[in-house]
Amino acid sequence: MRNYVSDTRQSVAKGAASGHTDIMGNAAHNFDRLSVSERIQLVEDLWDSIAVSTSRVPLSEAEIAELDRRLAELDRNPDAVVPWEEVRARVEEQLRLCT
Repeated sequence: MRNYVSDTRQSVAKGAASGHTDIMGNAAHNFDRLSVSERIQLVEDLWDSIAVSTSRVPLSEAEIAELDRRLAELDRNPDAVVPWEEVRARVEEQLRLCT
């Protein structure tokens, strides 16, 4: 199973980085072979591959306005932030309870 996870991560990341979306169609039918935590990790890896090339993705005026709004909210209430590790732990715990 580990090889499948690794191969799938590499294929999806490579396809995403090159702009080819057909790789998802080829891999999607096998996602149910992965555990929930493995699928979450796959999404994180895919997101990381996208984040590397974000400078090539222009933001719309609405997206810029939303980011400005969120930054202003953070400045007003910095204690309201929840660290990613805590959010992930909560989600994983909820998923464990559902299975």
